[in-house]
Amino acid sequence: MESVEKMRLAKKDEQERRNRAIAIRISAISEQDIKDEVKRLWILKGLNKHRISKLDREAARLSLIKKIKDEENKKKDLDFLNRYRDNPIY
Repeated sequence: MESVEKMRLAKKDEQERRNRAIAIRISAISEQDIKDEVKRLWILKGLNKHRISKLDREAARLSLIKKIKDEENKKKDLDFLNRYRDNPIY
């Protein structure tokens, strides 16, 4: 029973670490990052604007947040793979 409890606590700790990492990276998003992301989104959509609107900035911010979450999920999966690669139970 203790091993199940350890696994549950390890999973909870991993989730908390992931959430902290995401929060830190989101808080580090700068205005320049948002401008660069807006321009990248414009290129993808084939737009040629001169001014960045509030909606463009918000879409870019949400896009960056999604990228950060995806990267952290991939990192979590790779960490899991590296941790349990040699474990015959998995």
